[in-house]
Amino acid sequence: MEKGNLIEAAMGALVLILAVSFLPFALTNSSLIRPRTELHTFTAKFGRAGGLNVGSDVRISGISVGRVIHMALDPQTYLAVISFEIPKTIFLPVDSVAGIVGNGLLAAKFLNLIPGGSDKNVAPGGTIHTAFREFRIFNWEFSF
Repeated sequence: MEKGNLIEAAMGALVLILAVSFLPFALTNSSLIRPRTELHTFTAKFGRAGGLNVGSDVRISGISVGRVIHMALDPQTYLAVISFEIPKTIFLPVDSVAGIVGNGLLAAKFLNLIPGGSDKNVAPGGTIHTAFREFRIFNWEFSF
């Protein structure tokens, strides 16, 4: 083998080793191997869902707890129907509120859940009936 071919073969082997070592990380952080039995699906309806996408975060108190899995238009009401998943360990009271929130002009939008105070919970597969849309140019918080 020529010296140039040997260097090319070594570089190719290095790239292959790096790609294979990245594979476990990619699989554990994707939804391909997460068990679907750990999640519940809910829906929320909005008059406008611009900026939200399938895969967008679902957050409670600023913590990412799930993701948007489906978006569709209700042909009778013309509302955007947003389906999302959160873990079974999180219960949403029936008076919970869902909102589409963006932190600035260019920031990605996410679905924000504000749990209510009711003793009754929304059943898995149920709908969050109170929805709002919020836009923040600046997200300032002050502590004294």
